[in-house]
Amino acid sequence: MQEPASPTVQEPRVFRLIVANASEAVQLIQKKFGTHATVQSVKQHQPKGVSKLWSNPKLEIIVSVPRQGEVKAPFQLPPSPESESEEATKKPKPSETSDEAAMPDIEEVTQSGRDTPVNEPKDTPEPEPPNESDGTATSISIEELLLQSGFDKTLVQRLKNLPQWTSIRQRSTKQGLTELISLLRAEFSAAQTEQPGPHVAFIGTPGVGKSTVLQKTIANRIFVHGKQVQVLKLDDEDPNPDDLLTVFCEVVGARLVRDPNDLQLGKSTEIYVDLPGVTLQHPERIRHFKSALDELKIQSRVLVMNSLYDAHSLTRSYEIARHMGVTHQTFTHLDELEHWAKLWKFVLTGSYPLIFINTGMSTATHASESFLPLLISKTFPKILLN
Repeated sequence: MQEPASPTVQEPRVFRLIVANASEAVQLIQKKFGTHATVQSVKQHQPKGVSKLWSNPKLEIIVSVPRQGEVKAPFQLPPSPESESEEATKKPKPSETSDEAAMPDIEEVTQSGRDTPVNEPKDTPEPEPPNESDGTATSISIEELLLQSGFDKTLVQRLKNLPQWTSIRQRSTKQGLTELISLLRAEFSAAQTEQPGPHVAFIGTPGVGKSTVLQKTIANRIFVHGKQVQVLKLDDEDPNPDDLLTVFCEVVGARLVRDPNDLQLGKSTEIYVDLPGVTLQHPERIRHFKSALDELKIQSRVLVMNSLYDAHSLTRSYEIARHMGVTHQTFTHLDELEHWAKLWKFVLTGSYPLIFINTGMSTATHASESFLPLLISKTFPKILLN
């Protein structure tokens, strides 16, 4: 049986940095990692033992860095026996230098021999798909495969109405899926139109993870890109608690205000707006916050959705997005989601551009570069098992 080809999307290396202040963190991260690093968390680090009596508090920063030479290759169907034998002759020998060896050691990065990298998750091999030695189509159609895997019925019907579907339907399972993936890839790319501007608001229902996305975004903009950041927390009749966000902003050096008049606008200043959760059951809150964002001229508005929610709940989130003037979207809890097929409905032509994708310890600020290979690999190998 042939081994399935899998995307070469590798888990990033993760480091723990102990620094004296935010300024030192910015210099260290930019010097050692450049703009490819991602700040995962920031918190105060207190020395242990009696040394804490005379030592100043420091910052503990968790940073993930893509492996050098990483190639985000798309999912490909199993190769033919002939191509497998040819590829085997091209594989590098074990003695060759690996990408891992080229990365700086943790002692160099943290300037402290006591700091160690966070344990990296091990790759889980994809299950083997069935072998199709001949070029004939199987008894199950592409449409049935998509429906069994969890694709939305309305999406499948829309795909069937496209001109390309006639060619897909007439091919074997392997060839049909290859052609279908190319079609889905083109539709996904068509939806990735633009990146957000310097003034961004995060919108979503209660408990979807807006605060996590907000904090990771702020940390990246400050520590990786060296930006000046201000955070505006908006309220209505019900106060929007800010205890945790206040502590976080103090640690990373971001200015937190509750009154828009207190914002200190500048050409290089980025503003991130934190909103309380909104639901369709309270349309007056939606209108209130929509008006507030319009008045502040916050053009970039990110819909935050919990990927573990069912398709009906995600669709209702899109209704909120329509009323709030959303321009971008993101998913949270992707590392906990086993079957990703339901997400295709929300990322193809007609959807919002993706940003700030979170998968475990990995965060991508340019989601279109990393999300699609993951979505393909989390969908189609399982289809091939049916």
